[in-house]
Amino acid sequence: MSWDDDIKKIHRHRHEAKKQGGEEAVAKQHAKGRLTLRERIAYITDPGTFHEMGEGAGASEYDAQGHLVSFSPANFILGLATIKNRRVVIGGEDFTLKGGSPNQSGLR
Repeated sequence: MSWDDDIKKIHRHRHEAKKQGGEEAVAKQHAKGRLTLRERIAYITDPGTFHEMGEGAGASEYDAQGHLVSFSPANFILGLATIKNRRVVIGGEDFTLKGGSPNQSGLR
């Protein structure tokens, strides 16, 4: 038994989650002079210290053959980082996804 297909699915979910609400939603936040949540986290934390938990969490839909049809990432981003060399837990709602309102992932 191989885990290759499962590992590929995890990597795909993580990749899709990084897109947040999509290019258009990110552009709307930038047009309002706002950073995305991941950008805000990167801004406030020490460089390279943010380690996201649950990256790739979200609601998935698959076709009958098991191929990913759609993926809606969770709108809450959470992780560990350091700020001024102090360990912190940091997170928040991603406003590029339904204005930060809970989605299927956050309501379970």
